[in-house]
Amino acid sequence: MADDDWVAQLKGIASDLTVIEINTIEASGMTGRKMPVWPHALIDVAQKFADFLTGPGVQLDLDRFREDYEAVMSVEALDGGGDGDAATLPEDPGDPDDEARPAGSLRDLAPCFNPSSKHYSFQFDNGERAFDLLRWAAHNIIEAVDLRGNAANAAPGGGAAHADPATRTILIRIKRNSDQLKSLTLRLKRLAPEFVGKTRAELQKMQDEGRQIPRAPADILTQIRKIWDIGTDRIVLQTLVQLDGDVIFRTRRDALTSANQVFSKAHERATNTALGHWQGLFDLVVGLLSGRGGRIFERTDDAGG
Repeated sequence: MADDDWVAQLKGIASDLTVIEINTIEASGMTGRKMPVWPHALIDVAQKFADFLTGPGVQLDLDRFREDYEAVMSVEALDGGGDGDAATLPEDPGDPDDEARPAGSLRDLAPCFNPSSKHYSFQFDNGERAFDLLRWAAHNIIEAVDLRGNAANAAPGGGAAHADPATRTILIRIKRNSDQLKSLTLRLKRLAPEFVGKTRAELQKMQDEGRQIPRAPADILTQIRKIWDIGTDRIVLQTLVQLDGDVIFRTRRDALTSANQVFSKAHERATNTALGHWQGLFDLVVGLLSGRGGRIFERTDDAGG
C-alpha cells in the first residue's frame, strides 16, 4: 500500500473518532450472530425494514405498494426520465386525495394497509432499487399520517392510523437509512457490480461456485454495520461524546423511572467501557501518525488560530 493511501485511511479513522456514540437498545429478540459479509448484510437490513413495515403497528401491504412503485418507475423510464433511477424521478407532491393507481410520481403513491398483517411475497435483493422502494414506503406512510391527522382515509382497516410516536421514529429511521444505503450500494456497484442487485439465493450460488466477495472500504462497512446492528430496535438511551468535550445525553421519557434503572446502569457501564476503548484507539492512531499530526484533520491556519 502506498504511503499516501495508508495515511489517508488513518486520517479517515481519526476523523471518525472525533465523536463516539453509545446506544442502549431495547430489542424484541436477539440472534447473537456476527454481521455477515456486506452483500448478505444489505439483504438482512432490507428484510428487517420490510418486516417492520408489514408487521403489527404499521401493516403496510408491501406487495401492492411495490406494484405501484414499479409501475411509476417503468413509466418514467419510458418517458425518458433517465434510466429509471430514483434520483432522476420528479418529486412534485400530488393531490393527497387522488386515489388513482398508480399516480404520476413516487410521492403520489398512497400506502395501502392490511389489518391481517399480510407478509410480502417477493424476495429482496441488495441493490439501490430495493432501498429506494423502502425509502418511499416509509416516507409515504409518514406523509399519510401527518397530512391527514391519521391514516384512516389512506388505510382501510386501520393500520398506521394507530401508529404511536415510537413507530413514527422508526419509520423516519427506515427512510433516512434507506437513503444512506442507496448511496452506499451505488458505491459498491462500482467496486463489485456482480454482487450488487442480487438476491440471497443468487449470492449463495455465486459463493458455492467459488466467487470471492471483495472487502468493502472500511467507511462503508462501518455504516452498514451500524444500520445492521440497530435495525428497527428501539433506542432507549444514547450518549454522544465529542472530542471538544461536549456530551449529549438522550433518553426516552420512561427510561429513567425507578422501574427502568437497569437500563441506566447498563448504559453507564457501556459508556465507561466505550470511552476507555475510544481513548486507546485514538491514541494508537495518533501515535501511528506521529510527526504528521497536522495532516490528520487537514486543518488550515486562520486569523483566529
